[in-house]
Amino acid sequence: MRVVAPDQAKRVVGDHLFGRSSPDVETVRCAVLRSCLWSLTRRRHPVHILRLMNLAFEIVVGEANPDDIEQRRSELRSALEALADVGDAVALRDGRWLPAPTSFVTLGGDANHGLLVGGVPSTELPLRVRELITHRGPYRGVDASVVVPLGIPTVGVTIWVGAVDDALDEWATAVLGVELSKYEEVNDGQTLKVYAPAHAQPRAIQERRWSSPSELQDGRFLALRERVYGAREYRVVEVRNKRVVKSGAVLLAGEARRIMYAVDRQVGNPVMATVERAPDAAIVTLWSMLPRSEFRLFGALGEQLVNPEERSYPWRWQFSERMYPHALARLRGLGIEVSGD
Repeated sequence: MRVVAPDQAKRVVGDHLFGRSSPDVETVRCAVLRSCLWSLTRRRHPVHILRLMNLAFEIVVGEANPDDIEQRRSELRSALEALADVGDAVALRDGRWLPAPTSFVTLGGDANHGLLVGGVPSTELPLRVRELITHRGPYRGVDASVVVPLGIPTVGVTIWVGAVDDALDEWATAVLGVELSKYEEVNDGQTLKVYAPAHAQPRAIQERRWSSPSELQDGRFLALRERVYGAREYRVVEVRNKRVVKSGAVLLAGEARRIMYAVDRQVGNPVMATVERAPDAAIVTLWSMLPRSEFRLFGALGEQLVNPEERSYPWRWQFSERMYPHALARLRGLGIEVSGD
């Protein structure tokens, strides 16, 4: 056995996992989790998250300071969720996971440029292919000419993103019009709020567009109740005589934010985004969170910038001149008013 220095070992691992050296920490976490999931499941037998995380922890962390273990596990769990958001991993019932089917996703109207999406690790690909993939966190950029000859199917970005902007108003009307049941007040100390952009200041951020049912006329609204530890539940409710009288089931993840943008557009009170031009790039700043589909797409088209002092908002994205028009089209599809373009 030959002992090598730590820096040399990192270079060897980087070359093996990515076809290049010096990947960032988030990219390493995602690559290791992808490889562990592929190995443990043999592509068809679901693995429990504890077994998956334990193996990935040994590889990425090894011997950690006891005070850091929970933080490191949290970082790995966030990386796994990022893989699920991108479409590389699939969460099943009872805490079990599988690799997602692999495909090539076209981006930005360029049929040859896109993402490698799915559970296959880069290490399973030929070295000549691996060397041409660019890694950034959970995203793997590549050209169609590199992966399609391997028999990997191609899908369009709309299918991958899963967005419904082409019929946003109709979709939101259908969701708000579902059959509701009699509302039973829950005495948990939490206040039910309803989304009412028609009663908010012009261009107010979405977090400031919530009202009490007692302030509104009769109608149907998106409602929010905050649970313990900050968990949020969104439902459709019906208000009559200043009180909630009917309520629907908890909405699926991502639906509530899309409804907010649809209602903003319907009442003529859009939120704002600003654009700053930089050499060969555009920086977009948003003070309201994007729906999950657009958030996924923006992560692929551009780069999310870090805010000073580690603040969680505003959300800032930098796009190349080639990708910016596609991001702009998504913003306008949500009814967002863009300033500075």
